[in-house]
Amino acid sequence: MRRKALYAYGLAALAALGMTCCSKGPDVPPSALCDPDEICNGGGGNTYPPLSASISSASPLVSARVNYLGMDFNFYGSGGGGTESYTAGSWSFGDGATESALGNVTHTYTTAGIYTVKFTVTDSAGYTASTTMTVTAALGIETVLYNFTNGLWANSLITGTDGNFYGTTPSSANGFGSVFKITPTGALTTLYSLNPQNPADGCTPEGLTEGADGNFYGTTYTCGTYGVGNAFAVSPSGTETILHAFGSSGTDGVNPQSSLVQDANGNFYGRQSAAVPMVLAQFLCSRLAALKLFFTRLARAA
Repeated sequence: MRRKALYAYGLAALAALGMTCCSKGPDVPPSALCDPDEICNGGGGNTYPPLSASISSASPLVSARVNYLGMDFNFYGSGGGGTESYTAGSWSFGDGATESALGNVTHTYTTAGIYTVKFTVTDSAGYTASTTMTVTAALGIETVLYNFTNGLWANSLITGTDGNFYGTTPSSANGFGSVFKITPTGALTTLYSLNPQNPADGCTPEGLTEGADGNFYGTTYTCGTYGVGNAFAVSPSGTETILHAFGSSGTDGVNPQSSLVQDANGNFYGRQSAAVPMVLAQFLCSRLAALKLFFTRLARAA
């Protein structure tokens, strides 16, 4: 009875540690319970200490838990305990992809989401252990490059051939607008402020286009010589040139309302909001002129 009581006590102690005696029967002598070579983790047949697996971020650390979508996740998988050495490692990245490797692995997710990464290690006795890690592939984190103040805002940006960004503000401290450059790190330089003291200067500029010559071309919606906008160029150093003042004749359009597009011959094309007598017009658009004539004849016939 005493032997059975000691045996029961020993089993209870092992159970509290999450272990059992693997190879002995119910009548095993109590002394056999103390043999470390006969003790395994959960009755799985592996020797003590139990086999374990671990995942950590590989060196150099990119981020083993949260990364931007499309960036590589670097992991490091290793084993511990069990019967050394460790002969194999297998990975499941949670998106259907798998890989067989010990140590460093790299994986890139193509869809944003939260994934469970599983690593399994095999020791030389053929036993396995697994562990998991949860990672998040994010769409990206916004970085504010520059905050416009005093009610100012910016039109759409273009990327210059120098790697900087260029754009316009429809308004500015003097109310006329500006042309600016901003670096990828957020350093803003005002290249040109439209000047209310210059009658030829327009105001409320639209977006920019970088020309083949490296200058930046754009239009203003209003102001200028005739009060209905102009086309201009600004050099990278901030020198403005007025290319055309709209509204100079009855056939000239008014209020350009788009960025310019340059063709292979170096000419620029754009769009206006209206022609001078207030019908929709577009640069070099003979079809629209024909439609105007057609509707005029219909009105006269009526």
